Amino acid sequence: SRVRSTRHRWTVRLTSVRNNGSGGRGRRGYVVAIVAVVVLAVGCASDDDDGAAPPEQTSTTTNTADEVDGGTTSARPFSTTEAPAPFDSFRGVTATEIELGAIWFDSDLLAELGLSAVSFGDHGLAYRTFVDEINARGGIHGRTLVLTDESYLPTTATEAEPLCIRLTEDIGVFAVFGSFLAGSVAANECIVGQHETAMVGGVHTAAEFDAARAPWISTLMSFQRMYPAGVELLDQEGFLDGDPRVGIVAVVDELADVESSLVPAFEAKGIEPELYELDLFIGDLIAAGGATDVIRQRMEADGIELVVLAYGAIIRTPQDLLAAGWDTPIVSLAPNEFMETIDVLAGAPPEASDGVIGLGGLTPDEKFELPSSQNCVATFEAANPDIEVRPVYQVPPGEPRWIVAVLSACAEVRLFEQIAIEAGVDLTNETFAAAAERLGDVEVPGTFAASLGIGKYDADDAVRLVVWDSSVGANGGIRSISELLVVD
Repeated sequence: SRVRSTRHRWTVRLTSVRNNGSGGRGRRGYVVAIVAVVVLAVGCASDDDDGAAPPEQTSTTTNTADEVDGGTTSARPFSTTEAPAPFDSFRGVTATEIELGAIWFDSDLLAELGLSAVSFGDHGLAYRTFVDEINARGGIHGRTLVLTDESYLPTTATEAEPLCIRLTEDIGVFAVFGSFLAGSVAANECIVGQHETAMVGGVHTAAEFDAARAPWISTLMSFQRMYPAGVELLDQEGFLDGDPRVGIVAVVDELADVESSLVPAFEAKGIEPELYELDLFIGDLIAAGGATDVIRQRMEADGIELVVLAYGAIIRTPQDLLAAGWDTPIVSLAPNEFMETIDVLAGAPPEASDGVIGLGGLTPDEKFELPSSQNCVATFEAANPDIEVRPVYQVPPGEPRWIVAVLSACAEVRLFEQIAIEAGVDLTNETFAAAAERLGDVEVPGTFAASLGIGKYDADDAVRLVVWDSSVGANGGIRSISELLVVD
């Protein structure tokens, strides 16, 4: 079948990958959502002529990325007839080094402050480990990666904006791993907009992507592809049989993507959904309980038979509806990782989320067993022998879920490596973006299928329906209820 989104034309094919899953808590409010989103985000703008001109071409060589045991680093070979020596090509890129930054929320600090009951380990340590591993293999085109990693508290932009200035103006990095989340999300524009600095990480809305003045590459699936794919899955699994009355719940600062991608996807199926605005902004969702009750009453009066929660509305809303006795299907359309820790997002016991349907990719156990993921785990454990990395649902209560930090950092760093190798020695914003568009299929640890292409800067291509089940594992978890839908 062929589906058209608002920005890309893409096809879908069904790939039979079924698994019943295997068998998570934190404070209410969006600040805890950043915990799940990572389970998976210069100085002033530079002109291209800031660096020296390339030296004379004198030799014929082929420079191929070194392989890592397990084949995880599948960076595309850089091959030219004449490969120049590295030179100062752009802000943060010299003949010998590439300056990089990494921003990550401090889950340990959140736990200390009572904002989360779950630690996801030290993302900074994970980023440093995978950057060091690339350097041990000779860097990228002979350049050593120099990393500055900084944690932040995501409740407001208080720490985020000065951190952006430090990385982009004081240090002048070429690119930043991760993204600002929750109450600090507006500071992403400081990086990719105001300071024209590339980012690898996070998930961007259409408005954020369109406002970016530097490449913003995401390992996750964008809303513009995720929403239509979610509706396609609902249709294929029979949830749209009989043309049920559909109610979409969305927080106000996500309405643009909902109206441009999600609503039209339902209309294409002959369904005119009702849209209910959760009159709260991201970062204010701790007050969502009262707002959800008002929406519940409106949906009951309207005879809504299928509730669809757009992105941020996953936080607390499904648990509030279930607690009030809602008895028709509740479906969350949010990035894959959100459903894996839906109990953490709500700050509720696992059984409070039983029966909530959502989008997922591979289950945590399936992710863990991928050769690419195993390579990331082996690399991290070899560099940090005192830390054992386990599948998320096998981590004893109270211990850090290191796999979250390991896979998210490994995915972003290795995706950057593949793009930077393809870009060649003349590394700039323009060559980095062009390289991403040339790559096609890429390897993203923890992901079943991933690709980049012209106009496509979100890598993840696989999604399916899952359901939360408190009987999975020791603390509840997701199990799959559909085949994987691979979005080309």
